[in-house]
Amino acid sequence: MVEIFVRFLQRLASGEAWRDAHMRFWLDMRAFGVEVETPEGKVEQGIVAGSPHWKAALRVREVPCTDGLYRVYFRGEATPEEEQAVEFALAADTLLHDHERLKMEATHDPLTGCLNRKGLQEWFERRLRRYDNLEFVLVLMDFDHFKRLNDTQGHAKGDEALCAISQALEATKRATDVLARLGGDEFVLIFEACACHEGMIERLQQIKSRLPLQPYGLDVTFGVSCFPKHGKTLEQLLAQADLRLYQGKRRGVGQIVWGEEACHGSTAD
Repeated sequence: MVEIFVRFLQRLASGEAWRDAHMRFWLDMRAFGVEVETPEGKVEQGIVAGSPHWKAALRVREVPCTDGLYRVYFRGEATPEEEQAVEFALAADTLLHDHERLKMEATHDPLTGCLNRKGLQEWFERRLRRYDNLEFVLVLMDFDHFKRLNDTQGHAKGDEALCAISQALEATKRATDVLARLGGDEFVLIFEACACHEGMIERLQQIKSRLPLQPYGLDVTFGVSCFPKHGKTLEQLLAQADLRLYQGKRRGVGQIVWGEEACHGSTAD
């Protein structure tokens, strides 16, 4: 029994998916078959043997977990070992998913669901370990007239605008790109594995055209920096993007500021 429990934990520690490790755990416990009904009602079946009618002659034990209702099929009567296994599986589920929930809360913005500053920093550190000097483009966004929206229509309307904008940004970015909210109306969009070139101006104009800005009386200013050309730390890249953002704000609203040199960036509308 103890060896089976340890093997289950080792699988999880090695990075095996919870569902796969959990199903294998029950097979190790001499279950005849395992299936799980997800919250969406989809049934995923584990390894089984026998005819298509194999369930009819077996006893089912239901184990409710975070990712769905597990049905574990056994021969014969329940045993004390089976009861211990159920308790162990439920405890492992609680510990694992509580840990995931706490990590999610620590690294994601509660309003929009995108990464927060801590989550962005963790992403950057992981990426640096994997790719070192592979280029990417960091875009700092600040929404013009957002304070006026909050002051005239209330913070609930401002929150609604931020959620709508973040959803639109998620829909326009590639799966490998990264979106984060630093706070207030300041967002970061990272174009992964993207070279630093003036074509970013047209790309950002296209993204801007897809954002729900007009219904909220907003515009957006972009400041762009490039890794590793403008910095090799996240703080350096954000500082350079913020410098360009400030240049754009001085010119007016709705600006895209991009440049080769960190302190002498070229600008374009």
